[in-house]
Amino acid sequence: MRKLALLIALALNIQSTALSQSCPPGRIDLTSQSQIDSFQILYPDCTEIQGDLRIQGVDVTNLNGLIVLKSVGERLEIYDNPSLTSLTGLDNLISVGQTIAIRDNAILTSLAGLENLISVGRDVSIKRNSSLVSLTGLDNLISVGREVGIQYNSSLTSLTGLENLTFVGMTVPGGAFRVEFNMLLSSLADFENLTSIGGNLSIQNNISLTSLAGLENITSVNGSVFLNGNDIMTNCKGLDKLTSIEEALFLTENDALNSLTGLEKLTSIGGTLLIENIYIINPVLTSLFGLDNLTTIGKDLLIKNISSLTSFEGLNKLTSIGRDLEILGNIALTSLTALNNVTSVAGLMRIEENTALNSLSGLDNIDAGSISELLAITGNSLLSQCEVQSVCDYLASPGGDIDISDNAAGCNTQNEVIEACMVVGVTDLVEESVFSIFPNPASTILNISSQNGDNVDGVDVYNHIGQLVHHEEGFVHSIDVGDLTPGLYIVDLVSETGRQRMKLIVE
Repeated sequence: MRKLALLIALALNIQSTALSQSCPPGRIDLTSQSQIDSFQILYPDCTEIQGDLRIQGVDVTNLNGLIVLKSVGERLEIYDNPSLTSLTGLDNLISVGQTIAIRDNAILTSLAGLENLISVGRDVSIKRNSSLVSLTGLDNLISVGREVGIQYNSSLTSLTGLENLTFVGMTVPGGAFRVEFNMLLSSLADFENLTSIGGNLSIQNNISLTSLAGLENITSVNGSVFLNGNDIMTNCKGLDKLTSIEEALFLTENDALNSLTGLEKLTSIGGTLLIENIYIINPVLTSLFGLDNLTTIGKDLLIKNISSLTSFEGLNKLTSIGRDLEILGNIALTSLTALNNVTSVAGLMRIEENTALNSLSGLDNIDAGSISELLAITGNSLLSQCEVQSVCDYLASPGGDIDISDNAAGCNTQNEVIEACMVVGVTDLVEESVFSIFPNPASTILNISSQNGDNVDGVDVYNHIGQLVHHEEGFVHSIDVGDLTPGLYIVDLVSETGRQRMKLIVE
């Protein structure tokens, strides 16, 4: 009997030891302080959890019972713990295979306890921790496979603690570095090792952020850059080494932005460049200096509702726009001449509601054949000079719809612009009318008569963009216009006394 009892006790001891040396299978949910306290007693050798670990409980005050943990294979979630003041207890945690999410912990003030965390395979999400003032505790975090998100932490004042971050979004597609909606955040951190973002860089709606200082070593962003709603940021200094953005650059509703300095090394944007504010919100951005070396935009160039912008100076080296050109609602804009080197717009072109603009000079060199879908010039109340070469060429052979309206006289309708295009470059005209043509409009034969008996020695007919479409020499009394496309033309009659020019409509 004594032997049997001894064997049973030994078996139970072996079973207990075996259980204590292995981690619980599947997802582990710790919902009370007592469960956390007993974890290291029940599982003293459980150092590597293979699946998820979730910690959520109203009475959780500390994580000391998790001191044995070195890694979590999938997700580590610490959320909705209203009494948790510290992450101490995770001191030996080195890696998380997928995501670490720390959110909605109302009195958590720092991330102390995570000092040994080096890598996270997928995402780091620090969100809605209303008492968190810094990221101290993440000091040794080097690599995050996809996304870092620091969002909605209403007491956070700086990103101190992330200084050693080196790799973001370099191993998992769809990465990003997001710093968003942190109301008291006034500065970033010195990310001296961070040279590239493998996805989007999003600095948005941090209303106390004064600058982008700390990002000086970033040279490329393999996604888009969002700089939106940072109310007191005055420039883009901090991005001084950024040379390329694979996708888009969005600069919107930064109320105090007065220059784009800091972007001087940026040469290419693979997607859209959008600079926009809501009318009177930003009264200080007058030019686009800072984009001085930008040569190509892969998709759209959208400059919208910047109330103080007077010119596009700063975009002087821009040569191509991969899709649409839209210049809308810039009420102080007077000049487009800085766009003189742009030769192609592979989409629509809209110039609308720029109430101080009087000329389209600067758009002359755009290949009209590259404009597709739409040419819209509307609501520019002072705009009277639209007869630049690109517009004239497009009107001659449109690649899409045309809307020219509500501008000043000379550019108020499509026909007004066509007429202006026809008289560009007129020289050597006689002051007195000697010849007349009839009938006008004509559909077949156009007759020429002389008031003083002079002979017409030659006739040139030009279409509305100045192309020569008919030429005759000798004593000409009539010409056949039956082969001409209906429309407006210019007829030049050449004689010994000079050249007389008149308009002709072919029906």
